Amino acid sequence: MIRNPIHMCVSALVRMCATRTNYWAEFGVDMTLVVVLIFEGWRRHTGGPLAVLLAVAIGLLAFSFVEYFFHRWLFHTRISLLAEGHRMHYHHRDSNFGVTTPLWDILLHTRYVCHSGKA
Repeated sequence: MIRNPIHMCVSALVRMCATRTNYWAEFGVDMTLVVVLIFEGWRRHTGGPLAVLLAVAIGLLAFSFVEYFFHRWLFHTRISLLAEGHRMHYHHRDSNFGVTTPLWDILLHTRYVCHSGKA
């Protein structure tokens, strides 16, 4: 039986994403990017180090609010499409990666559709 190559790639990515190595690699890349961006902002910005640190703080605050807004008010409400996809993503970790849109799950055959109405 020949398996679909796209399904094989998605399965390999799902397995890789669940490893400790992926977690620490992502953490290392993120921290390196933070240092580089702060350094470059400091070097190119004429406002001095305080302005750069203030910009970073405002950016983190804005990101935290937007992330909280999406998670709390869109995924944990009665908006059926978003809340349902979010719940299914937590119950079926190997499917429904596109929480806000099912497009990629449909294209990559990772969409889980619950027929009983519960995840």
